[in-house]
Amino acid sequence: MRLLQLNLFLFSFLLSFSGCVTETFYDNASVANNKETATLTLDLTLPKDETHHPAFRSVADKSIEDVYVLGFRVDDEDEAITYFDFLTSVSHTVEDAGGNKKKISFTANQADYKQQFVIIANSAGFVASLNPQGQRKEEVLEALIYINPENEWTISLPMWGESDARVIDDQETTLAITLTRMVARIDIAVAESLRQTFILKEAYLYNAKTRGRIVPDESCWDAAGMKASHASLPPDSDPVNHPLTKASPCRYEVENPENGSLSGVIYAFEAAATENHLQSTALVIGGEYNGQMCYYRIDLTGKDENGEKYPLDLLRNHKYAIQITAVQGEGKPDPEEAFRAVSVELNTLIQAWDMAEVGVMLDEQYALIVSDCLFEVTGDHAVVSLYATTDHPAGLVGRTSSSWISWSGGDDGDPERVLTLSIATNDSGDTRRGTLEIIAGNLIYVVRIVQSAEFIE
Repeated sequence: MRLLQLNLFLFSFLLSFSGCVTETFYDNASVANNKETATLTLDLTLPKDETHHPAFRSVADKSIEDVYVLGFRVDDEDEAITYFDFLTSVSHTVEDAGGNKKKISFTANQADYKQQFVIIANSAGFVASLNPQGQRKEEVLEALIYINPENEWTISLPMWGESDARVIDDQETTLAITLTRMVARIDIAVAESLRQTFILKEAYLYNAKTRGRIVPDESCWDAAGMKASHASLPPDSDPVNHPLTKASPCRYEVENPENGSLSGVIYAFEAAATENHLQSTALVIGGEYNGQMCYYRIDLTGKDENGEKYPLDLLRNHKYAIQITAVQGEGKPDPEEAFRAVSVELNTLIQAWDMAEVGVMLDEQYALIVSDCLFEVTGDHAVVSLYATTDHPAGLVGRTSSSWISWSGGDDGDPERVLTLSIATNDSGDTRRGTLEIIAGNLIYVVRIVQSAEFIE
């Protein structure tokens, strides 16, 4: 098999960049000669909850400060193989009204071989240091490591996306690219009925990672669903001088304790689940319980079909919504003691959902976000959960006309709720359909429930 080289176009632009510049560097000077070029436009779609609506106040979630485009030349005998060929700068950019870059127009060589483009956003310092000459695509992407030793995210979040492989001819081509954040987000909320008893003051994230892969490992990525299936971890090659796991916890202070929430503040690199209590990535929250400062540990867990808890991976572009529903007693006197303990004094609902699947309802003033739009279950009794949030002053209310659907979780009027839906056994003999309406003022989001008449044997 003939070994073809990969072409790597590297385009960088900053917010202050304007005009048109074209500058190309070739790994093999012979390929630079006698090449016809074509104009390509990358139409960038930010993660689905991207909007400039006031309900989305976490600028780091949505803004783009810089973009690099890596273009790969595909081997014509084995499309799984690609190699470096050349590097070029951006030629033109287009901004939307909010200042985020949505389109990149650039020139690429026309060729009879296929080319593929990988887009890296908000990672300029880590992409610019690459030396990919002669490398295969997987080697280049594996080397893209974003380093943040203190896990402090006051800047725009790194994102990644890629195109399909195609032949570039003399026609103007637009490639639609969906960007995915490389970090997870954790939000904490105290149920409104609990806020007189427990006042949330601070939170700590233990065993946060100090770096992460900008592009996920293929084995950890669900390409069809466009979401992470497992955590993609970089190697822990120097655990003494540059450990993968942060030695000290990250602390987050609640600015407005009366609101009972910590939202859009805690971000983290991906982390793999572990049964080791002291090595797992976990939260410790601190607050006043009956006037006394106490601390409680929260582990990120899911529940299987039997209701048994299991540890969750911390996945890119996922949001982990934690709702504190009850405090059964005094916690520990300090965060470290709470981290080492097993918390039995705190009741929580934890909902993990991929932010690419979020549903959004907007009007001119307010927004309503719901994590799921459809549940399909068998005829057996089923329990499912969803997450909803709004900035509407009326808060959230649920409504259904289906007697076989009930729900619990939070209180009517709460701005953020994790709802647990109980779907009764279907004895009708036919598939049945129902809805749950999530209401925030004049905004209504309809969640559909489809229950078959088939049972699990």
